[in-house]
Amino acid sequence: MQDSNEKLFLAVDGGGTKCAMRLIDANNNILAEQRIDKTANLQLQNGDVAYDVIMKLTNKIFEQAHLDVKVAGKTTIACFGMAGARMKSA
Repeated sequence: MQDSNEKLFLAVDGGGTKCAMRLIDANNNILAEQRIDKTANLQLQNGDVAYDVIMKLTNKIFEQAHLDVKVAGKTTIACFGMAGARMKSA
């Protein structure tokens, strides 16, 4: 069982052809990894495509780690690398 105050770190690679995530704890232990072969480009459909992919993978990654996203999500720090983010319209 995870301590509800434990810091977790979520790395997100939201690319033009795939999206990947990795969830680790403060000791660099990998808790879960997920990948989906769908775009997470912020320029498509006002970012809705990226949002849908990110939400789907976020739920899957916490499920894979056997963690309640509503609890663990409160102490999780996320870092995003997203396709299309440098564009002014993002």
